[in-house]
Amino acid sequence: MKKYNEEAYRIENIVAKTLYSIGLSVIGVIVYEDLVSLKYLLSRKEVDPSKIGSCGASLGGLRSLYLSALDERVRCSVVVASMSSIDEILKKGIEHAWTLYIPNMVKYFDFPDLTLLHAPQPLMIQYCINDRIFPYEGQLKAHRKIQNIYRKYGYENNYTGIFYNKPHVFDVEMQKDAFSWLNRCLKL
Repeated sequence: MKKYNEEAYRIENIVAKTLYSIGLSVIGVIVYEDLVSLKYLLSRKEVDPSKIGSCGASLGGLRSLYLSALDERVRCSVVVASMSSIDEILKKGIEHAWTLYIPNMVKYFDFPDLTLLHAPQPLMIQYCINDRIFPYEGQLKAHRKIQNIYRKYGYENNYTGIFYNKPHVFDVEMQKDAFSWLNRCLKL
């Protein structure tokens, strides 16, 4: 696993530098691919377009947030172990993959601000208090900001933030909570 991680890190740096040099970003390419995947999913006759939700953990959580923010057909979203204010991540010097970063992001917005694009649609965020890559202080800042966003829309009941006394995981307990919430949200 260590050898794989070292090689993945090296390749990710090459890919990121190449993409940035031509005006793209790693997360931009990933989000584009997710939007294309959603388009394909919705083209399937067995898919009910009124019952589309997204859920992801870590990078998947960020992807879930972007997808729901950029396509209103995603009715509800679960973000797992992937939310913090960017200032706390940078202050603590936590190294993340290139997928976390958007050029000039801190000049214009923070991660919790992305929920403005999804709100007032239902959103669940599962925070992990002992997460080593998303600091607890940043999680609290993000949670408060998101609560305020939903409150200003008048849909405070559409935001659910749950803090688990866990590290960076998406374990069985969290999965049960997330999937139960998605089922209620989509009325499955």
